[in-house]
Amino acid sequence: MQKYRPDIDGLRAIAVIPVVLFHAGIPGFSGGYVGVDVFFVISGYLITSILYGELENRKDITFSSYILRFYERRIRRILPALFAMMILSTFVACLILMPTELHEYGRSVVATILFGSNFLFWREAGYFNTASESKPLLHTWSLAVEEQFYIVFPIILLLGYRFAPKYLRSAIAVGTLGSLALSVFAQNRWPEANFFLPLPRAWELLLGSLLALYSLPAITSPTLRNGLASLGLVAICSSIFLYDHSTTFPGATALLPTLGTAAIIYAGMHHTSAIQRALGCRSLVFFGLISYSLYLWHWPVLVFSRMYALRDLTYVESACVVALSVALAIFSWKFIEAPFRNKSTLASKQKLFSVTFGSMTAIGFVGIVFVLSSGFPQRLPPEGKTILADAVEPAKRAEKYECATTRLIEAQPYGPCAIGNKNAPSTIAVWGDSHAMALTATFDSLLYDKGLAGVLISVPGCPPVVGIDRVSWVVSCRQMSDRVLEYLQSNNIRKVIVVGRWSYALHEDDTTFEGNTSYNDETRSQNIREGLHHTFQTFADNDIQFAFMMPVPGAKEDVPQTIARSILLDRAAHIEYSREDYQSELSSLNDILDSSPVLASAVISVTDFLCTDICKVTQDGRSLYFDSNHPSAYMNQLLTPVVEEQLGLFLNRQ
Repeated sequence: MQKYRPDIDGLRAIAVIPVVLFHAGIPGFSGGYVGVDVFFVISGYLITSILYGELENRKDITFSSYILRFYERRIRRILPALFAMMILSTFVACLILMPTELHEYGRSVVATILFGSNFLFWREAGYFNTASESKPLLHTWSLAVEEQFYIVFPIILLLGYRFAPKYLRSAIAVGTLGSLALSVFAQNRWPEANFFLPLPRAWELLLGSLLALYSLPAITSPTLRNGLASLGLVAICSSIFLYDHSTTFPGATALLPTLGTAAIIYAGMHHTSAIQRALGCRSLVFFGLISYSLYLWHWPVLVFSRMYALRDLTYVESACVVALSVALAIFSWKFIEAPFRNKSTLASKQKLFSVTFGSMTAIGFVGIVFVLSSGFPQRLPPEGKTILADAVEPAKRAEKYECATTRLIEAQPYGPCAIGNKNAPSTIAVWGDSHAMALTATFDSLLYDKGLAGVLISVPGCPPVVGIDRVSWVVSCRQMSDRVLEYLQSNNIRKVIVVGRWSYALHEDDTTFEGNTSYNDETRSQNIREGLHHTFQTFADNDIQFAFMMPVPGAKEDVPQTIARSILLDRAAHIEYSREDYQSELSSLNDILDSSPVLASAVISVTDFLCTDICKVTQDGRSLYFDSNHPSAYMNQLLTPVVEEQLGLFLNRQ
């Protein structure tokens, strides 16, 4: 029997607390997501210790009893609290989620029950899909990864122990290195798959397994034990406090928290150290004991709280939500987890498996009903349905970008879309990111009315800047801009209208321009400044006139979903930006344009049309955006005369 180690529970606390605080947006825990990786190593160590201990102590154990005993323990450990969280979340979801959200939630319910939610969220991850903050069961991806691993690993361990015991540790070591190599290779190529799928994640669990198989010699020196455990704790804390959203993760960067975890476990396997004693303190052990329930409850509580607030939570509100999550976790641990882990509850295996199957069927059936009913849109009053009509369902958002020139749409070949009068020669190009595509109707109508023809070239996620690249994006923005420039030159395009959102490029996304990689707002702004000046000069060198369209203000939240939710809840939503904030955002762009040696022939501004003291997000009961920032079809109708008034001379000029 594996000896209980209180420091492991303390290590669980070190894992779960940063995860919760990171998700709650508490400053200082920008890399708190690595707590999941710490959990993986712990899980691999503990489960392998139990499985290997059974094989060592019960030489006559049969395959069926070995597997059944293992899954009985997993059911008792994992499912009761998971089912409780899903049942309560489903009740709240019916009250607060919009039809599209409830439809997607139903899909995630079914996937979670089948322990396949990581595959669902992998397929849903991408440019066109719902933000993670709207997915109450998103956190179950890690449970799915674990359970998929444990479908295969116990069998491999048993077969290896029975038929090739000399090579068991070596085989697991090779598997660990192979999975790690796959993760490193995949990170910049398929980041979503690398994050969600079990093969590139398996090495983290296998790392714990290697420790459980006593693959390393015992550490007899107290100094060495203390030093190794201390280094491990420093490694974990460094990743928690130094990593952030811009860190390429997992891949090689996951080595820091996982090796740190392995070091702490290894240092305490035979003798204790000062770090082990510190991790074994009562407060940390307590949070370790409730860590599973806390992980289960904190995410849906945060998601639903933000939805009910119709905005981001303040720090005080986030702290209250964390406290509520802790309270739910304590209740769940004491009255759900603990009783079911005691084999006196549903003592018969047959009864346990029957109740489990029945519960899975019932919960899965509810999820299927949500999917088949399209999320029960009849729950909404008419004005809510009108607002939601301006939204674009995630499954159809790719259609809004059918002319995108990137592999965001796998089957879409490169090529601009014709706009305006299709019978006239194309001499005008609208070039931009996804916002250019979202404004297709405006430019199509404008050119058609003037008898002009043009093309729309959209590269979603890439600023329309020649020579710039976006770090860790799905395509090379620089290569795409080179192709755009080549197209303009080879097709005798004489006028270009540049359209972009810009806020991400200026404040969030790191870029590279002429060897300089940005890492803060100042360097991001510098790259965009130099890149746009270079782009404008390139236009001039090719005798191309250009106009520049300022971005629309956008909103603080998804407009159709949030306004419709406010109608359903009968609560006001304040998601508009003030005119002052919007103009402050535009000031850096104005400065870039004014300081350019080559000036734009026209600058299009929508400030006066959309903003008084605040910048409106709805008009006439309709949403002006189909999400939080992309213009809706209704805004396109309203903007056409506004843009025509400012662009008329540019378009008419020979």
